[in-house]
Amino acid sequence: MIFQERSIMFKLVLISMLLIVSPVFAKSQELPYKIEYVPGTPLGPMLKFEGTFVKGLTEHFLEALRIYPQVTTVSMSSPGGSLDEGYKLGSAMSEYNLVVWVPKGKVCVSACALAFVGGWKYLVGGILAFHSPYLPKYDPASKLEGIYYAGQYTGVQQMYYFAANGFRAQLYMTIAQYTDRETYVMFTNTNDLHHFLMIDERTYKEYLSWTEQPKTVIQGGPAEFTALVKQKRLELFEELQGEPADKHQADPRDLLGPRKDKS
Repeated sequence: MIFQERSIMFKLVLISMLLIVSPVFAKSQELPYKIEYVPGTPLGPMLKFEGTFVKGLTEHFLEALRIYPQVTTVSMSSPGGSLDEGYKLGSAMSEYNLVVWVPKGKVCVSACALAFVGGWKYLVGGILAFHSPYLPKYDPASKLEGIYYAGQYTGVQQMYYFAANGFRAQLYMTIAQYTDRETYVMFTNTNDLHHFLMIDERTYKEYLSWTEQPKTVIQGGPAEFTALVKQKRLELFEELQGEPADKHQADPRDLLGPRKDKS
């Protein structure tokens, strides 16, 4: 048991050493997101992004790249936010050869997933979830023609954006047809995302083709999303535990003391 506990502690210390970060912006700015510089990772110098997509994020992100031009990788974790800022950040990242990464135990949803598409190479360890854009506030006084126009423009914009970033039409069509503000297309590994990517060997006919998607690509609503997040966090915890030296050793969770009585 002592050996196993030390093994767990060693892994946690190693992870903390890898994530020595330098905040890019002062905490006093009270932004709804954080952009931090992580110099030593297996993927090279990295920007670690966590938070909500709001106006001004892209400018801060580009400022961080100017401060740290050696950055090769961007770690992304976000519940989403502004659709426009998602496109804007993704388009900005397309100008750089950046590896984009969703770490294990993290989620990149909605506007974050759109920005993720703007990367150069993709690594999905956590959850990458897409859904169709929607109007955040519906005004009954809005003219029907205006609503149709907004929907048409948004659809064309998204179709062009996915194509410009090298994805087959099937991915956009799947998102447009089968998702809404509460249902998602969810990826939990890199290979599934690559299924929809237009690699050099694929022809224009393949770009337009509709092929059976991997069975591990998940379509579902809030309940499925919540269950998937819980499952992936458990998998991450079990991975940190490592393989026990003796199968008869107790589960490390059983070694934890009782909860403190806060009453």
